[in-house]
Amino acid sequence: MKKEKWRSLRNKIIAIILCFYFIFLFIDFTGMKGLDYCSVILKYSCIILCLTITLLIGRKGHNNMDKRLLQAAFITTVFADLFLLILNEALYGIALFCIVQTIYIIRHSRASSFPIKTAGLIIFILSAMLYLSGTKNAVLILSYIYACISILSIYTAATLFRYKKYPEKTKLLVFSGLVLLLLCDINVAYYNLTGSEISGFLIWLFYLPSQLFLSLSGER
Repeated sequence: MKKEKWRSLRNKIIAIILCFYFIFLFIDFTGMKGLDYCSVILKYSCIILCLTITLLIGRKGHNNMDKRLLQAAFITTVFADLFLLILNEALYGIALFCIVQTIYIIRHSRASSFPIKTAGLIIFILSAMLYLSGTKNAVLILSYIYACISILSIYTAATLFRYKKYPEKTKLLVFSGLVLLLLCDINVAYYNLTGSEISGFLIWLFYLPSQLFLSLSGER
């Protein structure tokens, strides 16, 4: 796909995502009855569209490895959101998001001296905890592990500013995307603890921009 056609298609996808974004935020903010399922469908559609952006990168990516890692992260994200958003299976959703963050650690640590073996260790610990923990405690344990991996992921993204592997715009997109994802996760935790409607609204206010920024970070 030629560069001009790619940018035109990408911009149309972004426009659709933004349109869906403001619609489901309006539905969530006003609490319109009977439209909850519509909001869910719009949210999930946006995540699929973010995945589509990464799948259309082609030769416009930074390199093949970076492109494959980003695509793998978004394919995993689509399944994670399927479990969390539609199937209400928190255990599998959180486990998949642990994998997503681990993929980002691998992707972004390739620019630094951060040992990729650490990511392998994270996966090993995650697998061990899932195996050893009972269903009752698995979600809590996974949530703690995910929080640790998320902080490590943001630290790894921050180290990108010290290296020249990515353009400055890409570094900013990556770091901003992961910070917004952290803000989303903080509101998820607070919502589950308190049932706060404001936190429930803020989850997707932060989450979708984080995914859009990360999907756009794959373009050179």
